[in-house]
Amino acid sequence: KGSFYLWFSATLDIFGVLFIIGLVLMIVRRMVMKPRALDYGRADDQDGKVDRSGFVTDDMIFVWLLLFIALSGYVVEAFRIGQTMPDFEKWSPVGYGLASMFSGMGVDTMSDAHLWAWWIHGVSVLFLVAYMPFSKMMHIVTDTANLVFVDENAGRTLPPPPPGELAQGGKATVPKMGYSRITDFTWKELLDFDACTKCGRCHVACPATAAGTTLSPRDLILDLRTFAN
Repeated sequence: KGSFYLWFSATLDIFGVLFIIGLVLMIVRRMVMKPRALDYGRADDQDGKVDRSGFVTDDMIFVWLLLFIALSGYVVEAFRIGQTMPDFEKWSPVGYGLASMFSGMGVDTMSDAHLWAWWIHGVSVLFLVAYMPFSKMMHIVTDTANLVFVDENAGRTLPPPPPGELAQGGKATVPKMGYSRITDFTWKELLDFDACTKCGRCHVACPATAAGTTLSPRDLILDLRTFAN
């Protein structure tokens, strides 16, 4: 109520517009500009055996879903305001402007439209929440956990080699090096895979990839992540 409501409404409307502009720019960048960093194609395409179209689909589902929720939120606001058109709702410039456009619909029609728009908007938001664990947006959670448990010595100090087993005759065997099974990775290393946002910066900046070889750090992480899943 009062001035708090007015400033709250104005802030939501203004930042909602900025949110929509950002989403539109994301869509243009991914569908029109198509930067190399966001091309999920492998450095080695494995003769077409590896299909990463699912990553692209996931990106677009999330962006379009966010855009739909933002736009439908303004429609809900407009139908609510349009039934009475109070002057104080001018502090919601987008909603008030849309309500003025819908003013010819009549109060009863606008009331019914508001109910339908509210349900569509609400169900879309619930779908977004349910979809988040299966989308790249899960990195909001995984990145936070990854930063909490970060190892400051990672990349600076190599772990000691595993001890070799004693063979017959008391001689030590050569210790097993590297990883051969997914269970060889620690829980933190598996968390690293899930925390990857697939931004492609490592892929573009990698000298090996730029030299035209088949080595790509992003390919390595995404392959291990897919295998782990």
